This record gives sequence, C-alpha cells and structure tokens, in this order.
Amino acid sequence: MDFDRYDAERYLDYDEVEAWCHAVAKAHPEWVSLRSIGESRRGRAIWMLELGGEDARSAEAPAIWLDAGTHASEWTGVSAALFSASRWLDGLAAGDPELLAWFSARRALIVPVIL
Repeated sequence: MDFDRYDAERYLDYDEVEAWCHAVAKAHPEWVSLRSIGESRRGRAIWMLELGGEDARSAEAPAIWLDAGTHASEWTGVSAALFSASRWLDGLAAGDPELLAWFSARRALIVPVIL
C-alpha cells in the first residue's frame, strides 16, 4: 500500500494531517505505528507517529521527539514534521543503508499537530 509523499507544496489542515498519518501507518507497518496520546483543547485526537524498526519500538530504545502545531496558525512546523517523516520513509523504502541502520536501533516520535 502506498501513501502520498508529502512535498510541502501546500499546508494540510487537521483532517488531512490525520488522514496522512493513518495512510502512512497502514502503508508501512514494519516501520510506523500510530497512536493517539491524548486530546487537544479542541477535542481532537493528538496523534503520534512512531518511526523505527521492530526492535527500536520499545521504551528503552533511544528516540528523538519532533512536535509541531502547538499554537494556532503555525502550519510551517506541521509541514516540517510531515516532510521529515515522508523523507525518512522514502529512504527506508528505498533501502538507504544509513537510515536502515539508524531506524533499526532508534526511533523518531513525531506529533505533527498538537492544537
């Protein structure tokens, strides 16, 4: 299953970000898990993408944290978070040896929209 690569050609609204995250998790279950980590003040789910190999998806594995969309109208951060995730997944799917090694031992926790 494929997902639409995010090229940051335009900003995505909350519903589009949510749909993109679900599509990525469905397309790459070997590298991505998706879960809600809470609810915003607006009553929206706060989604977290966890990128990493099976062995890296544990609480003990080193991780980087990337969040965005903390305040209203901060869509550039949302774009940066989605763009990063998209590029990392492109590299993993293409078999990039450096990314494969990094994400086999570590994970990226990405929360693209908090508000």
